[in-house]
Amino acid sequence: MLFRSIQARSQAIGAARLLAEAARLDADETRANGLPQASLSLQGGAGGSRSDGAAMLSGGTLRPSVTVTAPLWDAGRQQQLEAWRERLADAARAGLLGAEEQVALQVVQLSLERGRLRLQAQVHARYLLAVCRLVEGLEQIVATDRGRGSELLQARKTWAQARLAAEQVRVQQALADRRLARYTGPDLQIGRAHV
Repeated sequence: MLFRSIQARSQAIGAARLLAEAARLDADETRANGLPQASLSLQGGAGGSRSDGAAMLSGGTLRPSVTVTAPLWDAGRQQQLEAWRERLADAARAGLLGAEEQVALQVVQLSLERGRLRLQAQVHARYLLAVCRLVEGLEQIVATDRGRGSELLQARKTWAQARLAAEQVRVQQALADRRLARYTGPDLQIGRAHV
């Protein structure tokens, strides 16, 4: 169900599907061109004469005709043309399967990337919390012992770096969400998670 929705949204799959359908129709038309063809025509007319300014109708004619045409011998041209069109249709079908597999692979890769980023964000959040507690503890120590101010400075620097790293992971998560949404749509995203 989800993959069908993803396939329906994919422009690459849509283009490949149209090419495969066009190639199949070309092959069908080429096969039909080799069959005998018949046409029916109907001709009609009215006959009459004119005398002393008065028109007289004497009757009408209706002539049906049927024409049947079929190639007697074309040196194998029709057969070669049919085989060539079939190969084109097979190639178009293979292209469609390749496009579907490529989209499926992209969706799986993006889903795995999002999962990895979610776990990475959780690790960064825990690390940021630990560094924040360290800074708070050092602030209390420095309030009584000014000689440990360099440790507090280093801890604040580490906290700022950890905060920056956590923010970068959040940005990467948002980008991964957007890339996946191009395939799944905003309502069909798989397990969206925020930290």
